[in-house]
Amino acid sequence: ERLRAGSIAEQVTQRAKCPVLIVPMSEARREGLASFRNIMCPVDFTKASDAALGHALHLVKDGGRLTLLHVSKASHAVSASRYAYHFSVEYARGLQQDAWLRLQDAVPVEARTTADVRARVVSGTPATEIVRIASEIEADLIVMGVTSRGAIGRKLIGSTAARVIRTAGRPVLAVPEGVFGRLNLDRTPDPATRFAG
Repeated sequence: ERLRAGSIAEQVTQRAKCPVLIVPMSEARREGLASFRNIMCPVDFTKASDAALGHALHLVKDGGRLTLLHVSKASHAVSASRYAYHFSVEYARGLQQDAWLRLQDAVPVEARTTADVRARVVSGTPATEIVRIASEIEADLIVMGVTSRGAIGRKLIGSTAARVIRTAGRPVLAVPEGVFGRLNLDRTPDPATRFAG
């Protein structure tokens, strides 16, 4: 039934107009719900991830660690041409470098003085990599955007957020796009204030 229709939590996140906190029923996790000090926020530069980033920055404004994660979708194309392969590798490297710079520029300079903000760019399947990195850094909370999608789209392809909710084993704050609107961020910070990966 869950595979056919999705869980109630997933359905609520897709329809809610406000952020929804989903907490897995795990005795080990219940003790750590008093505060979230180690937060991960997947960023794909959409309205939904802008909204999630705004919430994540608000949650760590008084200290704590925020890890921004961008997942570049891995290309599975196989080419017989060595030139085409080299071009695709260089293109992927360029996309990752661009994502790295955009992640750094997404956080206002003042936010970096009140929290430990980090950035990571990886390649792979978004939901799989989000769950893997969250486990690796022992995140207390995943804050992620939920893009509006019609019922048919949800049934056919699901969503990254739904897959993360099912498999993360930790609290997920699902933020619908448009809650904050697009953030008006300083896109040209002083290079000396950039944060490390």
